[in-house]
Amino acid sequence: MEKIMRKTLVIAALLASCCMAQAQEPTEMSEVETGTQIYNVEELRLPPTNGVLVISGERVWNSFFVSAERIEFEPGASLVFSEDAVAMRGNLYVVANEIVSRSQEDPGTITWRPGPLGVPPDRGSAPGAGGYPGDERPGNPGQAGAAGNAGYSGASGPNLTFVVGEPSSPVVVDLRGQAGGAGGRGEQGGRGGVGGNGRQSSQSAFDCRRGAGDGGRGGAGAAGGSGGIGGSGGRGGTFILMTERDALPVASSLFRVRLAPGVGGPGGAGGDGGAGGDGGRGGSQSLPYCRGNGSNGQPGAPGSTGSPGGSGPQGGDGDYIIGGLSEADLVRVLQD
Repeated sequence: MEKIMRKTLVIAALLASCCMAQAQEPTEMSEVETGTQIYNVEELRLPPTNGVLVISGERVWNSFFVSAERIEFEPGASLVFSEDAVAMRGNLYVVANEIVSRSQEDPGTITWRPGPLGVPPDRGSAPGAGGYPGDERPGNPGQAGAAGNAGYSGASGPNLTFVVGEPSSPVVVDLRGQAGGAGGRGEQGGRGGVGGNGRQSSQSAFDCRRGAGDGGRGGAGAAGGSGGIGGSGGRGGTFILMTERDALPVASSLFRVRLAPGVGGPGGAGGDGGAGGDGGRGGSQSLPYCRGNGSNGQPGAPGSTGSPGGSGPQGGDGDYIIGGLSEADLVRVLQD
């Protein structure tokens, strides 16, 4: 007990000097819940905590567990659980007798790497206008574009269980949720229809009864669809810290825990407006009395670009949970 008290005082002094305040207060497990967590760790049959693991730069870790006698972080170093490690098992584990950051100003980080989300498929183009509008009449308008596909949801942060005997320096644990993916582009507006043709001229045996008519204006292109809404951000992960019961309050304060939700993804771009339809052909002259062809109709106006999609909603906060172990339980877990 005297040894534990001395260790606690040293950690408290270190904590005061580095001023690393917690952004989220932890919740303490009940004895039953703590016992269940101990059982879960022991059932994994992790390798014994032997040797020293030195983390420098960015160390990508492809297994769901880390087990070592001592884990040392060089300044600014990070231990990154890979996408494969997270996919292998939703619960990650770090078991060590001691964990040390060599720099208090730039402590080590334990985090995860989610997979890329990709972009939702394009909606393509809305159908163009069909049907003949009638001689010399404007073409039919195109069909409005539909909204783009919603972005993919970000992955929630993993669960990380950390069993440590001597947490003697600050460590950052970053299990923030993944940001949502961008929404898809809106569907392109449909093309306007062709304008009606001008009527043909008509003559009698003596004169021109009706001159050639002008073609109708092309139909207006439709507006593009709005961009798809961004994907939802992932929920923050769950960090479970277990260490000797008497040292737990100070030990838990040494961890800078980041469990914020992922932000919602940005909305997609609006779809392009549809092209205006071609003008109708002008009517033909009838010689000798009806001279001059009708004018071709003007093309229709293009549709407007769709509005951008809205941002997706952010996820929920993660959980910071602590559990105090008896000295016997801690020794058993670390030496199994």
